[in-house]
Amino acid sequence: MRPLLIALTLLVLALPALASPQDPPPKVSVPPPLSTPGFPGAPDFARSAAQQFKDLVPTLIEALKDTDAEVRQNSAIALATLGHDALAPLKEALKDANKEKRASAAYALGQMGTTGREAVPDLLKVMKDEEAIVRRAASQAISRIVANEGSMYGFQMITPRIGPPIRGAPLLPSIPLEPVPSVPDKR
Repeated sequence: MRPLLIALTLLVLALPALASPQDPPPKVSVPPPLSTPGFPGAPDFARSAAQQFKDLVPTLIEALKDTDAEVRQNSAIALATLGHDALAPLKEALKDANKEKRASAAYALGQMGTTGREAVPDLLKVMKDEEAIVRRAASQAISRIVANEGSMYGFQMITPRIGPPIRGAPLLPSIPLEPVPSVPDKR
C-alpha cells in the first residue's frame, strides 16, 4: 500500500508542472568574431605577440644592452621565442657598438635553432669580433643552429672523446676492431 501511496503523491505533485505550457528555450546569441587589423575575422590571439604589440621587439632589442646580465638573457630568450618576427632586428643588433648587445643578439639567434639559420653568414662575420664574449656567443649560436638542423633530419650530434663530431653515430660504446690478445693461464 505504501508504494501506491508514494506513486500517487508524486503524480499529484508532478501534474501542475506537466499541465503548464512550456516556455520556448532561450536563444543563445553568438558574439561576432573579433576583428584584427590586417587579418579580417581573426581574433587577437591568432596573431603573434610581435604583431599584437608593435613596441615589443624594439624594446627587447634595446634591453640586450642592459647592464644586468639576467635582463639581457631573458630578453634574448623572449626574442628567440618570437622567431621570424625578431630575426631582422637581431641580425642588425649584431652590428651594434655595444658588445653586450652583440653577444646577446648572437645568443638569441642560437636559441632560435633552425629558425636562425639565415643569420649564419652574419654570425660568421661576428666570429671575427675583437671581443671574446661576442665570439663565444656567436660560436655557440652557430653550434646550436647546426645541431638543431641535424636533429631535424633524425641525426644526433655525438662527440667522441677524440676527433670531430660525427653525424648519426650509434649510441653504443666503441668496440675494438682487432681482437684483444688473451693472457695465457700460468698455473
